[in-house]
Amino acid sequence: MVQIVAPGATADLTSSEAANAKTVQLPPTKSPGKSSTQSSSSSRSAKSPSADKPRPSKTAASAPVPKPAPAAASAAAESSEELFADAAEMLSNDAPSASSTPTSEAPTAESAPSEVPTAIVQSSKFAAYRMAAMIGGGVVVGGLLLALIGRAILVDDSPVAQVETPAVETPAQPETPAEEPKAETPPAEEPVAEEKLPENSVEPTEPTVPKTPAEEVKPAPEAVVGEEPAEMPLDETKPKENPFLFDDPVRAKPAAEDVASEAPETTDEQRMKFANDPLTGVLGESFPLFDESMFDAPESQSIADTAEPTVPLPDPVAAAAAEPVIEKPAPRMVDISARLSDPYINARFREIPLIDHLRNLTRWSTIPISIDPLALQSADIAGDKKINVNQSGTNTERLLRGAVEPLRMSVDVRGDQIRIVPLQQAGNQPPTIRFQVADLAADDKALAELAYMLTHLVEPTSWQGAGGGNTCRTGKKELQLAADSTTVFQSLVLVEKLRVARGLDPRSRYDESLFKLEHRSDQAAKMLDKKVQLSFAEPDELLEIVEQLEDATGTVILIDWQSLLREGWNPDTKGTMLAIDVPLREALHTLLDPLDMDFRVINDRMLQIAMKSDVAQHSDVEFYPISDLADGPTRAAALINRLKADLALPDDPDIALIYDEPSKNLLVRLPQPKQAELAATLAQMRAP
Repeated sequence: MVQIVAPGATADLTSSEAANAKTVQLPPTKSPGKSSTQSSSSSRSAKSPSADKPRPSKTAASAPVPKPAPAAASAAAESSEELFADAAEMLSNDAPSASSTPTSEAPTAESAPSEVPTAIVQSSKFAAYRMAAMIGGGVVVGGLLLALIGRAILVDDSPVAQVETPAVETPAQPETPAEEPKAETPPAEEPVAEEKLPENSVEPTEPTVPKTPAEEVKPAPEAVVGEEPAEMPLDETKPKENPFLFDDPVRAKPAAEDVASEAPETTDEQRMKFANDPLTGVLGESFPLFDESMFDAPESQSIADTAEPTVPLPDPVAAAAAEPVIEKPAPRMVDISARLSDPYINARFREIPLIDHLRNLTRWSTIPISIDPLALQSADIAGDKKINVNQSGTNTERLLRGAVEPLRMSVDVRGDQIRIVPLQQAGNQPPTIRFQVADLAADDKALAELAYMLTHLVEPTSWQGAGGGNTCRTGKKELQLAADSTTVFQSLVLVEKLRVARGLDPRSRYDESLFKLEHRSDQAAKMLDKKVQLSFAEPDELLEIVEQLEDATGTVILIDWQSLLREGWNPDTKGTMLAIDVPLREALHTLLDPLDMDFRVINDRMLQIAMKSDVAQHSDVEFYPISDLADGPTRAAALINRLKADLALPDDPDIALIYDEPSKNLLVRLPQPKQAELAATLAQMRAP
């Protein structure tokens, strides 16, 4: 019990109540002087304690209250409500037990001031505990709210349909005509507990009674509306439905429909096939059984017995001929001078093949750029020679000339196209080139024969005797040629090959592979027999297809745009090709035949694409040893006449067959297709 006594008031509690009570003196509100007096008299009363028994509370209450410390007194005076709260806390926490000893005397002046600060400290602790409890409760409530929100988002409480395993419908036995149904009493239900069948299960059909053929088939009685079918015991012998089959089992059909569509009976042989089928382990026994007889057409419905006429299949050859040839691209209007001046800020290429660089310029500038095979041979380089390009602030012309002129080739601008040709001589008149041929012509007669041979096998129409401007004169054991660089180079090759044919060593600086006597077609046989695995079902650029063929076979394929442009084919030309494990020669024919193009062999790894008409007219010189067919000039002349007749060669100045007696070789200038025919004719002559 707590007793609150105002200043100057007396306690009205009994001695027993005063023993169990705590007395709280309210601070005095009088002037400081009066408080000091009361404090001194309180101190005097405190010096006379009672040792025998506790003094009555009246005496303690009448004692003057000591003056509290100034800070505590001012704090207590500010709010009396805090004192009441502290008293309630003291009542709940500090109440004495029944066995506690009673207080014998009133609080002294020294202990009175400590009552107020203790209550204030305990009040702050209580507030801290309460705040901690409120915060903890808020955290718990927030966690519960978050858990509820997460469950509402992540958990789908919508009901999930439970699919019951339907029973498999057993194949129905073929029904026999049934007699008219008789009234029967419903059978009594079995006492065994039964389970209901699922809704989509197939109800068992009622047994039918066979009837004679004379009886008529009557429809089964209709089911009474509203009457539930009797529950049937679950057949445990039926296999379970396969859960991987998504089609609902076929429900039981009315008896009238069952008569119309009867299920075929499954034989033991079909069941054996079904059991051995590997799909049975995956699909289970629900894997359908097919009657193989249904796939066999009856004899009366066979194709041979039908009266309808059969449509003949189209002829593949005729269909291919009927298909239109790939359309030619739209013509290009190329301004050569403007395109050659197209600027390039920077051009750097390292180790790029020469032919790829020229093709890039063709794509960028739209100018068709062709390479004469003789230009590469005269420069003694291959078409895929690696070059470096490093130019800044340049244009198309400088990129072109900077790539080919250092290799001793020239750029020849012809109308709307450019051709890379052998290095051209300066000036309008060609210089005179001297060929020392003392080892080939010992006297003037032999020298004259050599000059005749040269002018009829190398560009026959370019010499003055045939209306051209080139000249060939004989000197002292030498031939003096005044001709263009192309003619001079071909004459050099012929003279060196003649030395090889006569068993002499070449005197030229060129590689000896250039002077092989082996026919070009034989040199390239290994290359043309390489297998190709390329397919261009949709039309693609001819340049792209050619590049793919080069990468697949390691060849160099040149395109003679001068020949193609005459027929309207420019660098936009597209083609198709299907080459699956076929030789390169076959793949090229698949690509070029629809375009009316062909290819000719340059050497053992270089080809050139041109129009068929130009390939058929471009002549090359080949050497044929005929010592076994003609041992002298007379027989050689007869052989030449026979070959001209067999090959139906016209009297054309561009065609020549000359016999070289020292080497016993027949030197022939013919296009490559005719060269192949001549080689085949000579092989037939040698055949026994």
